[in-house]
Amino acid sequence: RHLVKMMSLRKDKNEEDEGIGATYMNLDKSSVLQDARLFNANQPNPRKCIQILTRLLCLLTKGVKISRQEATTTFFAVTKLFQLPNQSLRKLLYLVIKELSPYADDVIILTSSLTKDMTGS
Repeated sequence: RHLVKMMSLRKDKNEEDEGIGATYMNLDKSSVLQDARLFNANQPNPRKCIQILTRLLCLLTKGVKISRQEATTTFFAVTKLFQLPNQSLRKLLYLVIKELSPYADDVIILTSSLTKDMTGS
């Protein structure tokens, strides 16, 4: 009886662990890109933006194909978030921009400016 109870607890713990990762394992590109439209809002919520950026970063690092137009639109929407005074968000922005820039058009001037901002030169 004690063994059955322990196995039941272990199963619950495993389900919890899978729940955390499952949020980012089964992402749909179109829904993440649609959620990224929030970045164009007048006053986007930094916490929601961090969640969307994390999902976007997961997609990109998993190798999900993204078109040039999708990348460019998302890239420039992401850059608008630099206006928000949130350090956690800013760090994530640098990562997402780094991942998006090879796929997006017309990003050289912005990435040059960001490089100067990060290196202080």
